[in-house]
Amino acid sequence: MAGSRPKGRVYFKLVDARPDKNAPKGTTSEILLRSYLIFDPGSIQYFVGKWVSAKPAYQKVGWHLLVFRTLRQALRFDVGPAYPDALLRVYRCVCRGVHTPPYKSTRANMGTRKFGDWPQGTVAAKQVKLLSQVTKLKRPEC
Repeated sequence: MAGSRPKGRVYFKLVDARPDKNAPKGTTSEILLRSYLIFDPGSIQYFVGKWVSAKPAYQKVGWHLLVFRTLRQALRFDVGPAYPDALLRVYRCVCRGVHTPPYKSTRANMGTRKFGDWPQGTVAAKQVKLLSQVTKLKRPEC
């Protein structure tokens, strides 16, 4: 990826980065890149340079992967002190099938009722490919 420009618009994806608990002891464990703030079966594992999609059951009800239009919007997303920034990583990404998410809902109602508004700059994508990690993470003052 170094030296080459991605095809298409660049978006920004928040991911949860945790060591792989299943890595062999005595080795440097790989970091798992998972959906940020999604802890249910809908969580997706991301890989740099590989296209990923939402799980089929979620796609059927119109749920896709969420990204931000700009780095500033991604960094402004605040989940509060309950979730440590140490686990947060922001990646540049390219997307396929970008659209505005129709409404926010919970897994329990699987898209049957509205549940608040999406953070500013949120878009949904049918496929996401991580390109590179954003190295300097300084959250802007809101």
